[in-house]
Amino acid sequence: MRRRYAPRLAARALEEARASLAGQLDRFSGQPVLAKPGNLQALEEAVGLLFACRPGVANVMREIWDQAQSGRLLDQELSLLARLATTTAVHQCEGIVRAAYDVAGASAVRWPGVLQRLYRDASYLTHHISANGDSFERVGRVRGGFDLLDFRI
Repeated sequence: MRRRYAPRLAARALEEARASLAGQLDRFSGQPVLAKPGNLQALEEAVGLLFACRPGVANVMREIWDQAQSGRLLDQELSLLARLATTTAVHQCEGIVRAAYDVAGASAVRWPGVLQRLYRDASYLTHHISANGDSFERVGRVRGGFDLLDFRI
């Protein structure tokens, strides 16, 4: 299976949702479906969330790279921040994909459709052992001094 990167999935889902609604008119009002306030709000909120998620992951990865380049061992706080940033990004991006799927409506449920596949892939990522909800607890246990850092967390 090809590795999936959550922000890339989320960005693609937003593109697909916009493309699937482009040119569609509301059967009652005759207005573009994409212009409905709820659709605009959901899509733009999702874009903003995606924009906010990317820098956190990029910054912590850059710091890890800098530490490695200087020959220093990865410190505990940076390791915990990497886990938090990536796990948070996976969960938030799954929500972005879900929002795009919901906005696309009936056109999203085509089988096999791009949005259908992206929705499944994003849902899968939140269940992966390295990004499931337990990751937050494991980080909190280390940060709280209840467990020692295990780089497999």
